[in-house]
Amino acid sequence: MLDEVKEKLNVTWDDEDSKIQKIIDNGKKRIEELTGTELDFTTAGLQKDLLLNYCRYDYNNANEFFEENFEKEINRLQLMEASELFASDSNEE
Repeated sequence: MLDEVKEKLNVTWDDEDSKIQKIIDNGKKRIEELTGTELDFTTAGLQKDLLLNYCRYDYNNANEFFEENFEKEINRLQLMEASELFASDSNEE
């Protein structure tokens, strides 16, 4: 994931790897808090797109605008996760 984020940020040096890794970890936690579920950020999808963009915002000291600018995508991910949970709960009954 670190290499993908660095590519998104156009960072070609290794000096900031620990800083970027902290941003990634914070982004994963934040997006999971917003959805209320555990997410797989290793596969392509909305959750990974949101994480990459969160990292971009945080790296550029603009993460206070992330939720506002990605509100539709966050809501969509929340609905997708809720419908998956509902479907799995229905199948267990």
